[in-house]
Amino acid sequence: MTMCKAEINSNNLAKVDNIESSDNGYKYSFSESNIKIGIFGKDSFKKTLLIYGGKSKKEVKKHLKRMSKELREEGIDISFSTDLKIRNLAVGGRFETKFNLMKLFSSLKDSDINVEYEPEQFPAVFLYLEDPSCTFLLFSTGKYVLQGLKSKSEIQPAIRKVKKVLKYT
Repeated sequence: MTMCKAEINSNNLAKVDNIESSDNGYKYSFSESNIKIGIFGKDSFKKTLLIYGGKSKKEVKKHLKRMSKELREEGIDISFSTDLKIRNLAVGGRFETKFNLMKLFSSLKDSDINVEYEPEQFPAVFLYLEDPSCTFLLFSTGKYVLQGLKSKSEIQPAIRKVKKVLKYT
């Protein structure tokens, strides 16, 4: 997820085709992309934009530019007051092996690793890492999702750390 601040006159946002209104703001969607832009803020001009689904800052900027153009064509002024800030990277991958999650959880629950596993609620083991600070979801198939990172440079250290933990189980 990426974030920026903008000034938008939100009085007419609900009239724009690609925008849905919700209780806490608006959501702008692109028909051909997974990117969604949440527009939040109580003030009718100062808004926080949360951009979900972007794979790079370049892609996010392209979509923000497109949204801005459409809003201006509808007579809605928009100006960005901050640069883009990455708030949360989500990375998916796969290990070459399958895992017995109950066995893995049992071997880690008394260690210094913060781990959770509740198979009735969600089919993955949650490993909470401190450095880098992130959450690692590991599925029995070997697939994983890494969430909460702030930069690409944190991805490999987090994966190495989990591989090291998994070696000792």
